[in-house]
Amino acid sequence: MGKTTLIENAIKKLNAAHIREPNHLTARISPKNTNFITRWYFKAHERNLERAYILARKGKIVLIERSPLSSVVFSQAYLNKKRDAEMRHFESYIKNLRDNHGIRTYLVYLKQRKIDTVIATMKKKSYLKAFSKIKFLQALDYQLRVAIQRLEKENLILVLRNPTQKSLIKLLK
Repeated sequence: MGKTTLIENAIKKLNAAHIREPNHLTARISPKNTNFITRWYFKAHERNLERAYILARKGKIVLIERSPLSSVVFSQAYLNKKRDAEMRHFESYIKNLRDNHGIRTYLVYLKQRKIDTVIATMKKKSYLKAFSKIKFLQALDYQLRVAIQRLEKENLILVLRNPTQKSLIKLLK
């Protein structure tokens, strides 16, 4: 079962709120350059986190389809720029949710696809071709694993690796 199907099924079973992942291709923006798109993603994630916070404070279970962590890591790997400020902001945000509001953050991490499957998928889409290089994907994978391990070690997130629909719903109830 893929990420979207898992989320859709969990939303139905839990009557949860769903915040979709930002997508600059479907948003009504005219991208000037890669830095513009990157800033747009960080702002979109910020809005998603604010919406999630408001809903969670009202007692609602909230499922966000993609975390800001993905954009931070992707931006670091693609633009080769450190995103320490954005990462610190994300960490302080989820720490504030936990410490001051009793709201727990979970990261659902699904089984990775084989690298050749990922590359084949990316090469089919013109806007993703630039990212289908093995070196880029290895950097992305490494940075994501390091970031997740650090957040997990600091007890800021609980990582669920390859959860079944049943185990995810049981945990979130």
